[in-house]
Amino acid sequence: MLNGAVSRVFVLSTLLLGSGCQYVFQRTQPQPDSNASVSSIGGEQANSEAQEAIAIETAIIEPGSLLTPLVYTGTTAPAQDVMLRAEVAGELLEMAVDVGDAIRLGQYLAQIDDELLSAEIQEQQSELAALEAELVQATAEVNEARVGVEEAQLTWKQAQLDNERLQRLAADGVVPQQEADLAQTAMEIAEKAMQSAEEQVRTRQAAMSVVQQQIEAQQAVLAQAQKRQSSTVLTAPITGKVLRRFAEPGTNLQVGDNLLRVGNFDTLNIDLQLSELDIGRVQLGQTATVTLDAFPGDALTATISRVSPSADPVSRLIPVEISLPNPNQRIGSGLLARVAIAQTLSDQIVIPQSALEVGGRAQTDGDIRNSNGQGRVVSDRHSSDNRISANVTTSATDRADDSATDSTSPPRVATVFILNEEHDPPVVMEREVELGEGSDRLVEVTSGLQLGESIVIRSDAALTDNQPVRLSILSE
Repeated sequence: MLNGAVSRVFVLSTLLLGSGCQYVFQRTQPQPDSNASVSSIGGEQANSEAQEAIAIETAIIEPGSLLTPLVYTGTTAPAQDVMLRAEVAGELLEMAVDVGDAIRLGQYLAQIDDELLSAEIQEQQSELAALEAELVQATAEVNEARVGVEEAQLTWKQAQLDNERLQRLAADGVVPQQEADLAQTAMEIAEKAMQSAEEQVRTRQAAMSVVQQQIEAQQAVLAQAQKRQSSTVLTAPITGKVLRRFAEPGTNLQVGDNLLRVGNFDTLNIDLQLSELDIGRVQLGQTATVTLDAFPGDALTATISRVSPSADPVSRLIPVEISLPNPNQRIGSGLLARVAIAQTLSDQIVIPQSALEVGGRAQTDGDIRNSNGQGRVVSDRHSSDNRISANVTTSATDRADDSATDSTSPPRVATVFILNEEHDPPVVMEREVELGEGSDRLVEVTSGLQLGESIVIRSDAALTDNQPVRLSILSE
């Protein structure tokens, strides 16, 4: 052994000397660098913390509701749907539009033969002219009678003066009494003549009034004929598109026959039939989301525009109308629409049931321990993924029974974890919350949380207070 060691030292010395290099060997071992030691320890701690950080998924607490959207199906239809019908009988001379054509308000659409109506209008105009001539004659007669009344009034007034004068003279013996009596008679005759002239004026005024009424009636008849003639020209009552065409040129139309059906597609209506059990969850102006099988992947926003006050007495279904804006008119009528009526959000805080499971603890009915309701329940973990199934809901019957038996029962309490990103690395803080109503996936938190906080809803392992964590890509 000694000879071998000496041989190795000799060989090494020979190599060093042969290379021309000189080294000074110290007998003492070199001291390790203190800074290097600290850096090494810090790196080990960082690696340890990185290894202990648990992957979590978080969600931001926002107002919500336990109620799920109401989903119903309906059919799209234009908000304005107008049927154009023939208002007069006659032959259809021209149809200027066809199915699918865009139309604007007041646009010319079709023409019905108006030859018979034109002849009728001429006849009515002739009768009106004759009546107007009669009115002129009656007016002249009334004016003439009024002149006769004025003359009779002047004669009667003069007879009155003569009678008064002769009666005084006869009383004084200046004139004979017979002459005074003749003056009295003349005055009475003048009065009767005046009354007759006034009656003649009234008679002629009544005749003139009859002619005026006949003229008004004839004008109404003429206006109706002219309106029927104007109805032979069909114009668009709205801006939209032609949905259907019912007649062709050459068709002999009767009053009421269908000609065209037009619709305005700027807004669509979707008629739903809601169950009486759901009608209490909807109101005018409420938001709804519409999806169409014809346009998969598109979610459109609509509103409830009408709710019927009465239900069908047989089916107990209530008509509800949904208004869907369609500014580009991409959506047509007759399409199947699936409508999800969103529930109104409030200040209610709702979290996923999974948020109660990330610490390996969950709340179940009747498991609250201490008397002040602030206890925490520890449950067994699943063997598969360290999560547990928390039952935080109770049925309406159970709640009623609990309320009847113990009106002062403590609130249900559970533990959740809130993300603290101010710490480096981020950590989670354990917090106790009071629970309210629950559903299959969600549970209401009545106290202990605030809007805007980040709550852990899933984790790779059970969490503890001040546990270092790292966020998954699914975190909010």
